[in-house]
Amino acid sequence: MFQLEVLNPVAQQRGDLQRYGVSRRPRTLEGKTVGLLWNGFRNGDVALQRISELLAERFTDVRTNFYVGGHPALPEVLKQAANECAVVVGAAAD
Repeated sequence: MFQLEVLNPVAQQRGDLQRYGVSRRPRTLEGKTVGLLWNGFRNGDVALQRISELLAERFTDVRTNFYVGGHPALPEVLKQAANECAVVVGAAAD
């Protein structure tokens, strides 16, 4: 007889998940700065670069700022991104 072990592929959450609320979405990204927050995992920067390209194609006056936040992101990096950007896109990849 064989035994099958089933594993849960979902990682445990780290950090304070209740610390920040969800911000309201802007009506448009025209004229806005979008933060791209990378946690340092492989290929996350590639995904964020592509997001930057797609935003530039879709919106005529959008700027992007790239941030390396770590895992979990350092509070000072989050604060900087919040102060400099209308919205922030985070990416984790492997």
